[in-house]
Amino acid sequence: MNGRGGNGVPLEDFIQALSSQLDRVQSGMALKVKAGLPLTFAVKDLSLDLKAHVEVDGPVVRIRSAGPGDTETSTLRLAMTTITRPLMEENTAAATADPSDTSLHDALGADLSPDDLRRLEWAGVQTVSQLRRLQESAGENAIGRIANVPALRLRMALERASQPAIHDVLVDAPVEAPPRLPFDATPRPPFERASLDVLPIPGGGDPVAPPTFDAPSDGPHIRVAGRNLLRDGQPIVRLGDERLHVVAANPKELVVRAPVSGVLSGTLEVETPAGVRLRHQLPDGSGR
Repeated sequence: MNGRGGNGVPLEDFIQALSSQLDRVQSGMALKVKAGLPLTFAVKDLSLDLKAHVEVDGPVVRIRSAGPGDTETSTLRLAMTTITRPLMEENTAAATADPSDTSLHDALGADLSPDDLRRLEWAGVQTVSQLRRLQESAGENAIGRIANVPALRLRMALERASQPAIHDVLVDAPVEAPPRLPFDATPRPPFERASLDVLPIPGGGDPVAPPTFDAPSDGPHIRVAGRNLLRDGQPIVRLGDERLHVVAANPKELVVRAPVSGVLSGTLEVETPAGVRLRHQLPDGSGR
């Protein structure tokens, strides 16, 4: 429990390692049941009294095991018990977040310090939508008191994070149409079941191939990655002076059809219904 160099281990790592070993014990017992073997014991509660040195290294609490004769140590009492699935789901944040949501680090990392972000996460705020809901219900001043983050700095960071922004632009390669299969006009025996690729002619005659339709090859698409791209509605996308057709859109990505001219360089512009214009320069000879 002393970690590398005798600096101790983070308390959360110790608890995670302990719970992982208990999970393996439970999995082993489940295998015994499936194999038809009797269970000789079960783990319900586990209590530990640890004599250790507790050290605070910035935001990390470390514990270091006590040596022989150590008197100035702390006693950590850990009690682990079983928990039911409904209770665990009720007290745990959903693992599948809204795909349009953004983490605090991605949206506010340029405006808030790592310590500010960490204090917000300690207060239970993990994403921008959670922070906005808390702001609407409690206000910046209450959040600032709880997380010890200046309210003005928090308000300015949220305003910046709510603005549309472009992070990256990528040009997808065109999708080629599949090649047409050759038609086999070999006559079939009279009682052979008709094949789907042959259309019989009433009254006899040579078989003919069914009509075919040439699927035009789909040209390249431009993917615009960012945030809040649909904040005020679907935006207008232009490359140079040509307006591009938006094929698909969500708050984090726009997919537009490349220009008919085939020119994939110049200034790509995204204009929101509110009049906000975002620009990204596509380099010559490259789609990115």
